[in-house]
Amino acid sequence: MSAKNEDFEYFRRVILNPDADSLPLPDSQAREEDFDEALLRRALPDGLAQSLDEFARQEGIDLIVLYETAAMFLLGKYSGSTDALCALVRGGRRVSAYLDFEKETSVAGCCREIKTQTDKAMRLSAIGFDTLCEELGLSAMPVLTGNQVFFDGFSLKDAVPETALCLLFNGNAGKLCGEQTDSPCDMKTDSQTGSLCAKYNAALYREDTISRLLDSLTVVLQAIARGEDRTGEIGILSDTQRAVLDSFNETDAPFDAGETLIDRINRSTDRFPDHIAVVFKDRRCTYREFSDLTDRIAAYLLRKGVGRGDVVSILIPRCEYMPVCAVGVLKSGAAYQPLDPSYPPERLAFMMKDAGAKLLIADKALLTLVPEYGGTVLTTDEIPALPACKEILPRPKPEDLFILLYTSGSTGTPKGVMLEHGNLTAFCSWFTKYYEMDENSRAAAYASFGFDACMMDMYPALTSGAAHHRRGHPPRSDRHQPVFNRK
Repeated sequence: MSAKNEDFEYFRRVILNPDADSLPLPDSQAREEDFDEALLRRALPDGLAQSLDEFARQEGIDLIVLYETAAMFLLGKYSGSTDALCALVRGGRRVSAYLDFEKETSVAGCCREIKTQTDKAMRLSAIGFDTLCEELGLSAMPVLTGNQVFFDGFSLKDAVPETALCLLFNGNAGKLCGEQTDSPCDMKTDSQTGSLCAKYNAALYREDTISRLLDSLTVVLQAIARGEDRTGEIGILSDTQRAVLDSFNETDAPFDAGETLIDRINRSTDRFPDHIAVVFKDRRCTYREFSDLTDRIAAYLLRKGVGRGDVVSILIPRCEYMPVCAVGVLKSGAAYQPLDPSYPPERLAFMMKDAGAKLLIADKALLTLVPEYGGTVLTTDEIPALPACKEILPRPKPEDLFILLYTSGSTGTPKGVMLEHGNLTAFCSWFTKYYEMDENSRAAAYASFGFDACMMDMYPALTSGAAHHRRGHPPRSDRHQPVFNRK
């Protein structure tokens, strides 16, 4: 076997995951010709460089390798991986280094593994870094160095392969954290200050992204300096970053806990009677028409003895009657059970029996799916002709049952989940505030009737006076997302 082939075989054994991509995810997509090289420098906290120097001396490892290990650990975390593949600088040239943090779980152990790999790579002279990347199919990787001379002369765009990030570790503010003499052991830490410097492609990364990266690297270095040696226990968040994440949970907002969705939908009708409430294909109805239809259904149910504490099953296809029938049932004080027409008849029969459905609202064409049901049925084609509501409809309470949802039963017997009016009122209060929904909004609804996301489709729109656009069957590959258009 030739020397070149032996070199390739060594790197194949060491780089267990040649597909590892340790560059942070870009903030934006850039064209190939878009390249804007930028620099960002960050001073290390006082005393940190000295503490890291003491740690390295105690462990008998090179200080540059300690910085490299910390950076590789962080880049692995940033890419959501348990490993990292980077280019390190030795003797003024790049060599590859690979770490698997599940296989090697200590900082000191990772440092020794890097030292072993880079020493071996320096002795293997038959192939160059660019040739290695081409042969093994390695993607562009971050470059880590303590060599100021290399860093200053290194061009991200002209590198082969091209990369988007190079990090420089300075042991102190005025001296090199690495080697002008090409000796990684010649690191200078006689000052208690130091810095990190990033050279990056600003066409891909915003400055604040690289700033957060350097903040997190400082956090990792501080953890190592405190003696935290297990990679699985080292965090990457600064206090500022953690505060930002915690702020995402600050979702408290004032709302009337005594209200229900019916109160809010009625208010939408009072404020915007002529606004479009529901749209399906070429059919649409205003809030006034929506209120009239739902009141008729509620009155019909009350005359049939259906009310608070009862469950009404609804079996209909995707159409404008999904919100009409649901709100009509809720106005009677009862809860509704949405049934998915794609379910097999035996599953539908079980769900209706288990829920104790007192009445069924259905599309006439779908009644063949529930041949065993012998109770009262209201078909959708009968709804427009129902008598006008003259009754005083009950006002649901927040603790009343709103909906009875069932799991699909794909892993066993379907299980029912009960939600109360108060649950949906709180959700809609948050949702409409977060998405800034109002009477000028339009919501495109994709979810099937029996899926919990259908409530997200319908009720925030109806409680804010917006237009609910019910869509037909979307492709199965579509991921459900609320879609809003405020124009």
